[in-house]
Parts: sequence; C-alpha cells; structure tokens
Amino acid sequence: MKNVYFFQVSDAFSSRSDQIYLPYAAGTLAAEAWSDPEISAYWALKKIIYRRESPESILAALEQPAVAAFSNYVWNFEFNLCTARLIKNRYPDCRIVFGGHNVSRAQNLADRYPFIDVLVFGEGEEVFHRLLLALMRGEALCEVPNIEYRENGVPRQTAERPVCGTDYPSPYTMGIFDPILEENPGTRFSAILETNRGCPYHCAFCDWGPMNAKVRQFPLSRVADDIRWFSEHRIDYIWGADGNFGLFPRDRQIAEMLVETKKRTGYPQQIKVNYAKLNGDNVFYITKLFAENGLSKSTTMSLQSTSEEALRITGRKNVSDDVFSRLISVYRRYRIPTYTELVLALPGETKQSFFEGIGRIIASGQHSVIEVYDCIVLPNSTLADPAYMERYGIRTVRLPYVQQHTSSVNFNITEYCDTVVATNTMRADERADCRYLAVVVQCFHSMGLLRDLAIYAHLEKGTDYSVFYAGLAKWLLRQTDKEWNVFPSVYSKIRLVDRGVNEQFIYDPRFGDVYWPMDEGAFLNIIANYDAFFADIEEYLQQTDIWDDVAREVLLYCKAVVRLPKPYRFPIVFGYHFPQYFSGAMENAPVPLKKQRITVDTSQIPEYERFSDYAREIVWFGRRSQKLNVIESHKAFREG
Repeated sequence: MKNVYFFQVSDAFSSRSDQIYLPYAAGTLAAEAWSDPEISAYWALKKIIYRRESPESILAALEQPAVAAFSNYVWNFEFNLCTARLIKNRYPDCRIVFGGHNVSRAQNLADRYPFIDVLVFGEGEEVFHRLLLALMRGEALCEVPNIEYRENGVPRQTAERPVCGTDYPSPYTMGIFDPILEENPGTRFSAILETNRGCPYHCAFCDWGPMNAKVRQFPLSRVADDIRWFSEHRIDYIWGADGNFGLFPRDRQIAEMLVETKKRTGYPQQIKVNYAKLNGDNVFYITKLFAENGLSKSTTMSLQSTSEEALRITGRKNVSDDVFSRLISVYRRYRIPTYTELVLALPGETKQSFFEGIGRIIASGQHSVIEVYDCIVLPNSTLADPAYMERYGIRTVRLPYVQQHTSSVNFNITEYCDTVVATNTMRADERADCRYLAVVVQCFHSMGLLRDLAIYAHLEKGTDYSVFYAGLAKWLLRQTDKEWNVFPSVYSKIRLVDRGVNEQFIYDPRFGDVYWPMDEGAFLNIIANYDAFFADIEEYLQQTDIWDDVAREVLLYCKAVVRLPKPYRFPIVFGYHFPQYFSGAMENAPVPLKKQRITVDTSQIPEYERFSDYAREIVWFGRRSQKLNVIESHKAFREG
C-alpha cells in the first residue's frame, strides 16, 4: 500500500490547555475517499497533521509518503509551502497536492511553486477521490475536473465542473479522527458542524458565494449522527460552518437536537454559528433557544457597512435601520447579547461614511460589541479580480498575518494576507483614522469604560456618538506620558500598515501568553491603571460641553460598574436611578433620568488572583456575554 498524509495545520489557543480544532476539511476528504473499497485497498491513510510543529520534525516522522495533501487557509499557507518543499526534496516521487480557500485558478501557483504537483480548485471531496483513483490506475489527469497539473512539465488546468454532492460520509462517524483523540487524551478539541454548504449571496469581499453558490443541505441523519458524536467524545466547543444558519426551517430542528443533547449529556457546551441575515423569526427562535440553554454567548447582527454606495458596489443588502433597531431591542429584552460586524475599507466607503456609520449603529441600539475587521482580499473572492480592483482603485499591502488570542510560537514562518489599505474613495491615512476610531469605540463603548457617559451625552446633550468618540480619540493621542495610555502607540502601529508592517496587536506578559487585539489590550492596560485613568479623563471632560454635575456622577457610575480583577469592597451610593435609565436606553426604550438613591455593591463578586485569568475569562471569553459589566452580569445594585 502507498501512504497518504493530510496537512491541515492550525494554531492552538494558548489560554486553555492545548485547545485546538479537529482538522475537519482534511477529514472530509479522507472520509469520502476511504469509503471507496478500491481506494482503501491501495492507499493507506497514514496521518492528518494538524498541529503547528516545526516542519523538520514533521518531515522526520513521515514514512515514505506517496501523496501529501495540504488544506490551505490564510493562517497556514506559508507553513504548508515550507513543509511541502521539504517533503519534495526528501521524497521527489511524492505527489504534492494543494487545495482549499487559499488556492484559486488565477494565482499561477504551479508556476511559482514547482514542487506542487496538483492544485485542486473549489470543493475537494469528489475531486480528490477521483484524483486518487486516477493515480492508482495510471490514468491521465486531464479527465479529473477542477484541478491543475503538469503535462510534460507544462501546467494545465482541467475543465471547471460544478460539484453537487450532499451525501458525503462524515469524518466523525467514519472514525477518521479516532486516532487523534486516542493519541491526545489531554487535549481539549473543538469541532466543526456542517449542515449545509454554499451561500446564496455574492458579497464581493467573501469567497463563500463564488466558491459554493448553490446551497445544498446535508442529510439530517448525518447531522444528527455528528451531534451525537460530539457528545460521546465530550467536545466542548462547536463552530458552525454553515454560511447562513437559520435560513432553512429545518435549522430549528437541528438547534433543538443540539439543546437536547447538551441537556442529556452536557456536551457540546458552546456553539458559534453564522446566522442568516434574513428569516429573522427563525434566527430569533434559534438564538433564544441557544441562549436559554447556555449554548451560545451572543448572536451576530452583521452589516459590514452602512454606506449605501459600498453596499451597492460589493453586492450586499442590509436590513433597514428601523428593522435593525427593532431586532436589537428584542434581543436585549430577552437578554441575548448581540454583536455587529463591519469591514473596513470596502470600495465605496469614505472616512465620513465610516465615522457616521459608527454613530448610526450605536444610536440604533448596538451598545454591546462592534467588531471592525480589515478588508482582506481572499483569492477566490470577486474582490481579487484585477479588473474589479482597478475599477475601484483598490490598493493592497502584503501584511504578516497574526491570529489573535494565540501564542507567539510560529517556528519563524510568517503567514501573510493581502489587506486593502486604500480605494478610490478612501486614502490610506483616512483608513488609519477609521481603524483608530474603531479601536477607541470598541475599548470605551463596546467594553463599557465610558459607554454610559456617551449615552448620557447623546440623550441629554444631543451629542452624536461618532463626535463623542472622535473627540476622545484626538485627546488620547495628546496624553503621551500616561502609563494607562497605549493609544499613541496603537495609532502609530495602525499607520505602519500602509508600509507592510502589521503590529496591530498588544502583547504583554501580564495578560498571558496571548496576542491581544488592540482594543482588548488597551482596555486591559487601563484596568491595570484604573484610578489614574479616571482621574485624567475627568480633567478632559471638564473641558467639554457635556460636563455638568450629573455627568460627573455618571462618570463615577462608569467607574463603579466595570468588572475589575479585584472588585471594590465597599458600596458606592448614587443619587439617580442609573441602571433603569441606561437599561432603557440600550433597549431603545428611553426613560427619563429619575432622582432616586441607588447603591452599587460589588463586595460579593469574586476576585481574580492572577491578572491573566481575569484577562482570559472576563475580557476574552466574557466580552460578548456582558461579563464586563457588574450590573449586566451580577445585578450588583440595590435601590435605596
């Protein structure tokens, strides 16, 4: 028999005991191929390499590989190239196969990397199955669709044919991952649940639709078997791979399966899914069900942009502001946290539209989390089309890729991503200003440091949220001598992006061996210097037109309600019913600020001996579930 190795390398998350995903993509290819008796009799499935170990140690452990198949993503492409090159040098007859989201027909990878023998475009199960059959039978590869191979040393691409399978065997129930689990009893594995494949939308910045335009549902029996497997193997965390969970009526049934299984066995403990932006009733039913049973921390209310021009150019359509606001209110009434995602520097977006959009989103009721992602050019997206890029003046830089919340181990192999730094509607310096504003908003509003003060200023003084935070952002840059303030450094790092330098993270041993996104790192640094920050921020606010006696008390309230590693051990008395006032505002049902004595008391809230534990549990894991606020998480107040 000839040996086949798969490679789907990912990072382990350092905050937990070696937490890592099972290599689902490689497993699906293996399950489909080795369900064929002809293949299993000829090819030996040796191992799936999934840990980011040194390429040299990986090479030393291989036994006469005949095929080495690599699943490629933005976080492992360079690692795969390095490993594949070593394998080819040691075993020149080994067939090197590359596929996955980071492989497209337009990249000329075969010309650039002569050690790659076969490129697979799009979905891989059926194609890889046919490729192994052709290799074992000595057949010409020209009959295998959706690949690129060499014929007499010349790269040739075969016909592009749609893939329509729905009954692929599951890698879980076929036992593909059993050896991995048996060899690593102390590892906390996460897993991927896929119930359908494809996306009906064609957003230019995404490769989900272009790669899999038609949505196909997997058999419900397979989904049920996978969920049962997760519980039997005590899988804590599940990531839902569907592009639009909740799109189909049967998704309610799948959600009920997950809840019933957790109730009966305790597993899975958590699931994160990508919800459909339409079919709101279905999505609400599922998110409410998950929240009530502790399966999900929050739900997404993604917009990507509020600019009508950017939405038109990228082929995306959002719900109206009124619908968005209503949904936010409904979710909050049921205590289901939400978060909203934006993509920075989409074609058609301007600095003004981005700033105004931030204000609109907050004013619509999104006071929890606004995640702003850099626009990355994915190889299989419309955004990667040279004609599209030229039309909209899209300029990119090749940036080192840093996966947040992972450790610093990389074996001197840097991954890269092509990041949009300018378009014909947004200059690079304007993009930097937008990114910086986003960090400030995420730190001070989404994470709660000054959220209540911004709400007070908006409701009582008519101050637009974007104006409030733009003013704060400018002031922060002038406070260069404050120990609590990393924002001048943050802004400098952001401006380096245009030069191809990616240091958009904060690494501080006090917070654990973790690369923190800048908003979380800045927040943690303020928490470490809490009293000094609030003393300085009061001096700034005294110079603004929002400052009055009530604002002073609101600022003290802001200081009292943020969850700290070591909470205050004394009650703090206020003359206004702030919890009622701010709760009403965040539910889009504002009430007048009423004079009434209330007491915030955090004396019974547990403290963290190690700052790194607080950083992990409250900031990383707890941010989206409102653990950062003692009123939201512990009801730490009493009237009178």
